[in-house]
Amino acid sequence: RQQWPKSMLARFNIGLHKPENIIIMQPQLEKAFDKWQWVVLPEGPDDYKIHVLYPQFLNDPMQQYITGHAGQGIRWQDIHGEKLKLPAVNHPSCRLCGFHAALAIRHAEVAEWIAKGSVVVPGTAWDSPTCD
Repeated sequence: RQQWPKSMLARFNIGLHKPENIIIMQPQLEKAFDKWQWVVLPEGPDDYKIHVLYPQFLNDPMQQYITGHAGQGIRWQDIHGEKLKLPAVNHPSCRLCGFHAALAIRHAEVAEWIAKGSVVVPGTAWDSPTCD
């Protein structure tokens, strides 16, 4: 997130515009990411999974498409639970993805998008070799 406080990034020893804090994505994906509506769950140093938290993206026909339109395009359901495909280098920090996911999951629980405890950040997010 480009909105992370610089003091927080300093604790992780990461700069705001460093590869560890960047996942390049389409604007509509970035907007939903910044609104805690979907997360990247780190499952290992080079293994990330997409999880959609906002139920309307999965259930409402008017909001189910990321790109395109009804009958064509990419739907949230198409990426939900899928592995995030990243270039061979410059992966995001597992810990930052985990931290973002933890905040987003808490937000989704409070908003009653998901049941409490139904989505958890894998322990591997905190064991990552990045940011130590």
